[in-house]
Amino acid sequence: MSFLISIPRLENDIWIHGYNMKNTSQYYTRTAQMLHWLMAAIFIAAWCIGFYSGNFLSYEIDGSFKGQVITLHKNIATTIIFLVLIRIFWRYTHPVPALPDSMSPLMKVLAHLGHLALYLMLLALPITGCLFSWSAGHPAPV
Repeated sequence: MSFLISIPRLENDIWIHGYNMKNTSQYYTRTAQMLHWLMAAIFIAAWCIGFYSGNFLSYEIDGSFKGQVITLHKNIATTIIFLVLIRIFWRYTHPVPALPDSMSPLMKVLAHLGHLALYLMLLALPITGCLFSWSAGHPAPV
């Protein structure tokens, strides 16, 4: 990701409509918070729809309806991929608040690894789902 090196990070406070667009020492920006909760809601919706279609619908009985539910699931997954990329860009350009000094160095490393694992999972799940779907001969969601 060498192209990200030239993207400037916010060093000074930038206020837009009364909101600080730079992370403070204790809080993330409103944009980061909104992306977080939007992605959480969308991810949970995608999981519920995928679970429902995989366990409660059959092609023999619910053929076209199941196809529509799976298409909705795929479209949500595509949205997740784009939101993760936006979120990674936002995180890179807006440094995160520091972890508390009361945390041990090991806990800080584990916290960073946990965040990295979540980002990787949020990218890997929709991408592997698309790959499995394409390998089975199903069209890509647009």
